[in-house]
Amino acid sequence: MYKGVKHDIFKWVVYFDNDRLPRISIFDIEQPDNSKNICDPTSIIEINNKKYLVTAESDDAWFTEQDYITNIYEII
Repeated sequence: MYKGVKHDIFKWVVYFDNDRLPRISIFDIEQPDNSKNICDPTSIIEINNKKYLVTAESDDAWFTEQDYITNIYEII
């Protein structure tokens, strides 16, 4: 069983200011407690002014015979 593979989770925001090139800001997001070894952030969504991180997770490296899970974590 292959363990210890984690991806960095981050949020990036693209700002489109008038008559200027786009600006990108990148923000690190802490790995959620109890998340699996592979944790691919697939999106951050906002509902009623609350932000949620949606991930795809597994115990081992991907493309092996195993169960996968999608989790949703509130970003506080």
